[in-house]
Amino acid sequence: MRLRSVIAIVAALAVGLVAGFLIAPGEMDTKLDRNLRLYAVAEQARSAILASSSATTTLQTWCRDHQLAPEPRIVATNEAGATAPLSAAQRADLQVGPVEQVRYRRVRLTCGDRLLSEAENWYVPDRLTSDMNVQLDRTTTPFGTVVQSLTPSRTTLRTTFDWQLLPGDWPQEDISELRENATETTFDPNRTVFSVEAVLRRAEDRMPISLVRENYKQGLLAWLN
Repeated sequence: MRLRSVIAIVAALAVGLVAGFLIAPGEMDTKLDRNLRLYAVAEQARSAILASSSATTTLQTWCRDHQLAPEPRIVATNEAGATAPLSAAQRADLQVGPVEQVRYRRVRLTCGDRLLSEAENWYVPDRLTSDMNVQLDRTTTPFGTVVQSLTPSRTTLRTTFDWQLLPGDWPQEDISELRENATETTFDPNRTVFSVEAVLRRAEDRMPISLVRENYKQGLLAWLN
């Protein structure tokens, strides 16, 4: 909860700083202004995901609110045959022993033709219903939607902001230097903006059902172009 609160405060501060920088007339189209807008909106998206119990639901709401597609529906395209071994630390996060079965799913989450996220998911099939496992094996339904009836909660393990839009010490730098040194931003649908790693737990007994590693893409910000 503390991490979520910190991210929410950072997002709010970023939005406030953007608003302050954009007051001056005639300064709306500089590279710095664009970078600050992108940074603030990306932090809003990250804050919403960290505060939510379902990344899928948050993405669907984001897609709808920002009109990223005529039909705001999240589709998970599963990479057939994908594998990734679990480390001992990851097994500890999932509270599974060395031989307990864990399945792996690597998906691309899209809304219309916008790539919003690429996600890795290690889940424990014995902690889901048989119907849920069938859906995960045979459909393009996102994991969060499939397990919704378990009312899972998310515990964030770590998060990083991967897209270096601004220098690390930008709040302390002179605004004129920031404007002069700002880099040009280009849209790359495969670029990761921020990453989240989290554990999902079912409500009834707080048992972990899934470990996810999510890379959120520039498609989230496509409405700003």
